[in-house]
Amino acid sequence: MNPKAILQKLAAKRRERAQIGQIAPLIDRDYYLTQNPDVAAAGIDPVLHYLREGWREGRDPAPEFSTAAYLAAHPEAEAQNLNPLLHKLAQAAALPAYEPTADEIALARDAFDADFYLAQNPDIARAGLDPLLHYLRTGWREGSDPHPDFSTDGYLSINRDVAQGGQHPLLHYLQYGRAEGRLLPTPLEHRAGTMPGIAAIREEFDAAFYLSQYPDVRESGADPVEHYWLTGWREGRDPTPEFSTRHYLESNPDLLTAALPMNPFWHYLVSGRAEGRAPRHPGGERVERLRHMLPLEDEIAARPAKPAPDALLSGAEIAALILKPGAAPDRLIFALGHDNYLRVSGGVQFCIHREQQVANDQGAAYLNLHPWRPLPRLAHDPDPLMGLVLNGAEIGVAPVSAVVMAARLIAPRLDDLRVVIHQLLGHLPEQVTRLIAATGRGEAWLWLHDYITLCPSPALLRNGVSFCGAPPVTSTECGLCRFGAERISHLDRIRALFQAARIHVVAPSQVALDLWRRAGDLPAASETVLPHATLAGPDPVDAPEDAGDPHPITLGFAGIPLPHKGWPLFENLLIRHRRDPRFRFVYFGVGEPSLFAAERVPVHVTADAPDAMIDAIAASGCDLILHWASCHETFSLSTYEAMVGGAFVVTNAGSGNVAAVVRRTGRGVVLADQDDLTAFLNDGRAARLAAASRASRAAGLPQRRMGAMIHDLWQRADPAAREARR
Repeated sequence: MNPKAILQKLAAKRRERAQIGQIAPLIDRDYYLTQNPDVAAAGIDPVLHYLREGWREGRDPAPEFSTAAYLAAHPEAEAQNLNPLLHKLAQAAALPAYEPTADEIALARDAFDADFYLAQNPDIARAGLDPLLHYLRTGWREGSDPHPDFSTDGYLSINRDVAQGGQHPLLHYLQYGRAEGRLLPTPLEHRAGTMPGIAAIREEFDAAFYLSQYPDVRESGADPVEHYWLTGWREGRDPTPEFSTRHYLESNPDLLTAALPMNPFWHYLVSGRAEGRAPRHPGGERVERLRHMLPLEDEIAARPAKPAPDALLSGAEIAALILKPGAAPDRLIFALGHDNYLRVSGGVQFCIHREQQVANDQGAAYLNLHPWRPLPRLAHDPDPLMGLVLNGAEIGVAPVSAVVMAARLIAPRLDDLRVVIHQLLGHLPEQVTRLIAATGRGEAWLWLHDYITLCPSPALLRNGVSFCGAPPVTSTECGLCRFGAERISHLDRIRALFQAARIHVVAPSQVALDLWRRAGDLPAASETVLPHATLAGPDPVDAPEDAGDPHPITLGFAGIPLPHKGWPLFENLLIRHRRDPRFRFVYFGVGEPSLFAAERVPVHVTADAPDAMIDAIAASGCDLILHWASCHETFSLSTYEAMVGGAFVVTNAGSGNVAAVVRRTGRGVVLADQDDLTAFLNDGRAARLAAASRASRAAGLPQRRMGAMIHDLWQRADPAAREARR
């Protein structure tokens, strides 16, 4: 080779080495090798490969830089066969450095993370340059980011006026953008998971918990740690069961008032924990619910609007549907509920469905009316809209006055019209009185599924958290409760209903009737205890001494995962024992709770499938069902289902009829409090009870006889009618 050619080759190598040094900080080696396994398999240096061939093949050097997009935006680079990274650097170098003022330097200092910046730009560290000054002068033009929560390129891309005006992105945000409410994009570098912030939280982040809590993240396929770092914390999501993002931010407002907001979990791990800052409220989920509770009317106002249908049924149309040719009912039952029992799963809904089927079997028509817009109190609207379900089929929506008119039109043509009240939430008692009068009987039957006749809070939970027992309306307890002000007029309206019509009170258990009598003095026309179901069959047996170790103990939760049913406690047990081989956790129901360490068994109990829960519990081999009610349960179908399915029930002393049934049958245990429950799980009692549950299953299970709901009472009172309908 001639000397000239040798010199040219050496110059080319020097030029290539210089170019490698220029673009190396902009190439994410791990990302490049992961995205390009052929390069990794060949053992080629990713920087060299991108410089020589990768960019021509459309490969991307880092997740935040698209080769194709850059060349499309800069056709001159492609025309001149220029590597896009080198072109970008050359453009930045051609611009004069920005010279910040002393005030701008001071303003930017609090929003600048030097460690973060140097980790992105190791060449700046090696050169010994001041990182803040470098960013303010030239770094921003190179696309470097000053902080884990600020993306230079991202801010410019969504704020074109800033980019087109050549303004400094960070200074613009601090001086104007923040006050204007402009979006604050986070660095795209974090999407690679290589930045120090993500690395700091990844080790203690509970990905399984996060994905189970937030199905939208799970379905998106996003990295859960990355999602939390970029956006999840801003949305109030929690990275672990033990850390509450919302509580930590509310307790440490300095994190949000900093020049750039700090990720709360990162702050807790790097400094907050050592400083003694609490990751959750020490009072637990009950206190957190209280802290974020809205006043009653504010909660109603915040609910999504539910516009009325274009066509509403008139009284004449409702009457025509009930009396349509071929139906020919001899009687009609108006049943009041708080939601659509065909669409919502629950105990009250099951009872209405069961009652409807028995009515239809006996030749009666059954019209369920429920608020079109569900409410957490009685209706204030003088003529609220009602959804109507006739004989198990939805027929439309009508103002309640139209239902009253239909009753007046139908009354002369049928032998009997009756009103059964399952729930008054969302109803207008004054219109209920008119409906009762329109039947011509002047009486109605009211189920004590709950205590809505004593308080707007049906479960008698003060502020939705603590059982209160319905104290006098003038009590301090009511004065401190979100339902207190509403309760004054509520009780007056309920009393007016009882005074205007003969109301027969029907309680599903003696404990429910006893509390209702003790806490109120409403003038009932009669009072009856009528259980929804009864148990018959063998008594439970003790576990044999040689039963052996029952581990793992299967502990389940059955039904809707509501706080007053004990769901938060079940969740806490699951979290605490998720790595404990002694326990297996199972949820049975149609709810979508945030489970990450429990099995989920979908169960939808209806009048058409009344044994669905029983069958599911039996099939799973469940040993114990936790029913830790914070309210006074009036019956609890799930308790009966658990026992017939072969499980014993673990409950608390204040659970009303749940505790009464457990004591009466011996199929479970009644514990004093949560401390007793903790001890129960660890001192051998849970193992012994699980062994007894298994032994009792082997010896034979009890049988459940479902009642006919209100029809049992009516037929008991009128044997002649019962015989006539057989």
